[in-house]
Amino acid sequence: MPHENSITVGEIGRVYNIPTVVNGKDIGEKEATHLFFLGKLPPLQGPYKTFEEGVAAAELRSDQYDPSSVPISPAEILPDK
Repeated sequence: MPHENSITVGEIGRVYNIPTVVNGKDIGEKEATHLFFLGKLPPLQGPYKTFEEGVAAAELRSDQYDPSSVPISPAEILPDK
């Protein structure tokens, strides 16, 4: 079971892995991408030169996940209402 959901976004030379779940809410790929490019959603990883490098890094991150670590939860992005 994955510990987080993320996508790889950007352009060649500036590729990042970003979360699609924020504060426990699945915001979807479109909203995550929008917030990332507005500078309101920090990347999980990057930059990478290619999408292949970004995807490989995301897979490695998932494989090396330590359940005792604290997941990303930027409350300032989507505060509870």
